[in-house]
Amino acid sequence: MKLGAMHLTFKDVPKAILFVLGLISIALLNFSWIAVAIWGLLLFSAIVWGASIKLRRRTCQRAFKYMLIGALILTILFATSEMYLFRTAGYPPTFNPSQPDITISRSTILDTSVVELVQGIKNTSAFSLLSLEYPGENILKCIELTTRSPGIDGGHILVRFHHSSAIDFFFNSYLGRPYDVSARSWNFASPAYVQPQTVNESLQQIDDLGLQWFYDRAVEEYQNKTGTTPEITDICVSITWDDYITYQGLTLSMSCFYENTEPRPTSFTSIFQPNGTLL
Repeated sequence: MKLGAMHLTFKDVPKAILFVLGLISIALLNFSWIAVAIWGLLLFSAIVWGASIKLRRRTCQRAFKYMLIGALILTILFATSEMYLFRTAGYPPTFNPSQPDITISRSTILDTSVVELVQGIKNTSAFSLLSLEYPGENILKCIELTTRSPGIDGGHILVRFHHSSAIDFFFNSYLGRPYDVSARSWNFASPAYVQPQTVNESLQQIDDLGLQWFYDRAVEEYQNKTGTTPEITDICVSITWDDYITYQGLTLSMSCFYENTEPRPTSFTSIFQPNGTLL
């Protein structure tokens, strides 16, 4: 087959496939120092290879041709490995093989250890890879545990971390599936204040009391305000940074949903400090 001044044969088909797969892999890479290094290696190899062809330097042409092929193979392997790790990052501690379509349920949400949840994510290969791509401190931004989510049955778990390079790491698990991991650009100003305890200490305070304790206090507060006891159908727990009147730091929001005469379920929410102080 002839294309312009180039003669393509069946021997060129694998090279063409490798080139196309390499371009696709480059497009899939997260923007990190590893991606920049790979792009630089590919660009350098391609430029020197092209120059050696123009100058008819056969030795350099052969050497940088193989360097370019090696860089393309490296790009494909890294991109596919990253994609595999991000799609199979392990299950949350609430996963139960007997309920394969449920990530978190009424029977598990209030027994969940947030320390175990976060530490389990940090122990995954996916988080290790993200820490390698984005060295430095990764701040826990929020944890969301909900038995209800629009369009999703079986509950939903979301854990987000923020890196100083304006990148957020998302660990999502729903429908009983492993975590689905992604890294996205996200502008987030780190809290300008310093709370009395570290993030790990705050999470441990929450675990020491237990999510069941926060749930009971939220229901009790609602009962004191309304004099009624609703039948709770769903629960949503959100742990995030907040600036609430005189308190600044991590807060825990406990939202409880219940059925009423309205088309949609009604909810009430109580917000706490990690030590259980009601805000």
